[in-house]
Amino acid sequence: MLDAKYIYNKAMADVRNFGRQHPDLIAQSNGITWYEQANLGEVKGMYTRYLDTEYIIVNNLLEYYDWLQTGFHEDAHSIFHPEMATIPLKDLDMLNYIDTLEYEANAYMAHILLPDKDIMFYISQGFTVEQIASVMKVTPQTVEIKINELKRMNFSFPEQINFA
Repeated sequence: MLDAKYIYNKAMADVRNFGRQHPDLIAQSNGITWYEQANLGEVKGMYTRYLDTEYIIVNNLLEYYDWLQTGFHEDAHSIFHPEMATIPLKDLDMLNYIDTLEYEANAYMAHILLPDKDIMFYISQGFTVEQIASVMKVTPQTVEIKINELKRMNFSFPEQINFA
């Protein structure tokens, strides 16, 4: 698994350079072709390579906040896991490997979409994970990952906070 600080620092650098609303600009700055497609069915997005060109393809029927989450998640794959674009899906048979890659991509996305100060504010006000997710328009799992990553970086939380 990648170092928590490494993921965090890359996410914060991208926030400084591109803000929290432009996963497409991050992709383009890395030489990735950003493409939006309507007929992806249940697929929200993917990172792939065809010939010598890398693509991030995002379902353009997604609601805005799903589009952001999907875009930043796929950006993370292109940044941290470029080898995924060339590995046939049939070779990705190790569940732990896939779980780790997905977790790292979600951690990057969570750092971009959930500013530390906002998370700490809501926690200090007694909000639950579900309430924070609702207010910040992300999934509860995204909030849980953000909190877990802050813990991995030894971030200080008020003692009265219960993260169970």
